[in-house]
Amino acid sequence: MPVKKRKCKYCKTYTDKFIVVPAGTFCDNMDCAVRFAMDKRQKDIEKARKKKAKEFKERVGLKRKTSEKELAQRAFNKWLKLEYLLECKSKGKQPECISCGKLFHSGNMNDLCAGHYKTRGARPDLALNTLNVWPQCNHRCNCQLSGNISGAMGTKGYTQGLSDWLGNEKAASLLETLDKRRKTIKYTPEDYQRCRKWISARSRALQMELNQ
Repeated sequence: MPVKKRKCKYCKTYTDKFIVVPAGTFCDNMDCAVRFAMDKRQKDIEKARKKKAKEFKERVGLKRKTSEKELAQRAFNKWLKLEYLLECKSKGKQPECISCGKLFHSGNMNDLCAGHYKTRGARPDLALNTLNVWPQCNHRCNCQLSGNISGAMGTKGYTQGLSDWLGNEKAASLLETLDKRRKTIKYTPEDYQRCRKWISARSRALQMELNQ
């Protein structure tokens, strides 16, 4: 009974003289099997190279995005502090912490920070939202008391501070707005860079006004 012909996996010809190995069926002279193995090895090397290059590009892109995002956040925080300080100067009032009432003067101004009501980790969509950031003492309320939202160690807390500053009705409306979750926009490194440049320009103008 004649042997049924089979197709070589490498040269694609049909032959009744073949060998069968785990990789498939090949001509029985082994040349096709060897060439197939060499080609497959080369393809695997190229595939691994492209995968590694892609992963490297993604890591670099992510690192750059993270860096630009952090730089934009720092510029944003500084900008809001300067806006508040200029407002206080124009009204002739002493800057204070919204959550504990601590007053700031030239000797302790470095402790004044832009405190996020909704944390950046929990609500990244509000990280650069001016409605979510108010002046706060950094060392105690922002850091030690983790934002001091409800009041601790005899302080009134961030929530009550908003009511004191804005009035109960406006504060309630603000909190309702902040509680609504929105779709987080995926910004590119270029988006953060443009944002930072605008903010930095505004901050320079504010600093000049404060120094007058």
